[in-house]
Amino acid sequence: MKIAKWYNTRFWAVYDSKYKLICLCVYKCGALALVKRLSKKPALVVSQSMIHEKSPKIPFVAWKAKC
Repeated sequence: MKIAKWYNTRFWAVYDSKYKLICLCVYKCGALALVKRLSKKPALVVSQSMIHEKSPKIPFVAWKAKC
């Protein structure tokens, strides 16, 4: 799983290993907590230029993580 900034916004995108969008988070700590919860592996933070995917519809996830 990978984490990257969502274009030039304050949001953080969580991608699977094939760069398919899983969800958007408002805070980086929320994205890191989601990755930690979904997998045993640590999150990999990548730059947006590594993502070669047009933005699909944005899934909404309401979940607050403790940072």
